[in-house]
Amino acid sequence: MRDLVARGAQGIVLGCTEISLLVAAGDMSDAVLYDTTALHVDRAVRISLGLHPSSQIRR
Repeated sequence: MRDLVARGAQGIVLGCTEISLLVAAGDMSDAVLYDTTALHVDRAVRISLGLHPSSQIRR
């Protein structure tokens, strides 16, 4: 990740559920870390509570 940031990356996607167990936001202060597990959980909770526009879609 440090190599990617050194080459210009501004953000890193933690695209595997276990990666967020190994890397903390404080470990990479030079780039934004996107924890896909946390993002999916947040979206699922918002949808289930009716707080997200996609929860308004009628099927």
